[in-house]
Amino acid sequence: MKTTEEQFQRVKRVKDNAHFNVDNLHHYNLYIQVGSCDFQLAVVDPRDSRCLLIEDFRHTLSFGNDHLFVLDRIFDGHHLLKAGFWNHIRVSVKNRRFSLVPTSLFLKDHLAEYLVTNAPRNAVKETYHYYKQEQFKAANVFGVDNYLTEFIGSIYQNRQVHYLHQGSSFLEGILKSKDHTAAKGMYLLFDENTLHVAVCQNKQLEYYNQFPIRKEEEYIRYIVMVMRKLNMSQDKSKVLVWGDFQADSSTFKNLYKYLRHVSFGGKPDYLEYNFMFDEVADHQYFDLLSLHLCD
Repeated sequence: MKTTEEQFQRVKRVKDNAHFNVDNLHHYNLYIQVGSCDFQLAVVDPRDSRCLLIEDFRHTLSFGNDHLFVLDRIFDGHHLLKAGFWNHIRVSVKNRRFSLVPTSLFLKDHLAEYLVTNAPRNAVKETYHYYKQEQFKAANVFGVDNYLTEFIGSIYQNRQVHYLHQGSSFLEGILKSKDHTAAKGMYLLFDENTLHVAVCQNKQLEYYNQFPIRKEEEYIRYIVMVMRKLNMSQDKSKVLVWGDFQADSSTFKNLYKYLRHVSFGGKPDYLEYNFMFDEVADHQYFDLLSLHLCD
């Protein structure tokens, strides 16, 4: 078996030591995001909407008991995660087990049925959750693997944990972004091997989906496909991009070849940041930090 160090590593840690006080954890919100090969957390003081901590872990064991083993090692070796007296705890899952249902058609007693017709079958047992995207008049129905909810529940036995889907925080963040426009625009999130595509106009959602990416050229193919479907222009439509990649990456350079008005989305401005967070690119951790908007 690989050693713990080989199974995961922390690739980013930024902490505001000037404002973080361990005696104030009961005032702070803990935001956790769990993917198949990564784990991220943020700590925010809601009293002044100040971001205090961002951490990012990457790992190689991505399924069932192996995944749980890595999560257990991360929690066990962390000096804050096992604290049981946070103000609010929000856990976001990254998966394609979701379905956006119009509010007018939504019935909370039929969550499993919504997923059967709109999401790939899950290989493990799961629980069903939903989050109402009030502005978009829709509910995001999603599944969470049982091993994850049981593990999180064992850590925070005396706190209510609010489960969300990555798509929900991304969509809420789009609405509050300083870069949001009333005109029809496309909003992209590049994450692991997944492309999130949202199209909004007049603060209404016209389209949202995720696409699995195996080859770099598939990014452009899916983006252009959605643009054509929604009568958008590669020369005129505004495209904003967030995600975990560098400005000089080949992926972003290729976007410029096909899209005239593409740019990076900004850091969420509904949070306050001390100077040390300048080392985090503005387009990174947008979905994680947007959990702050998901009540």
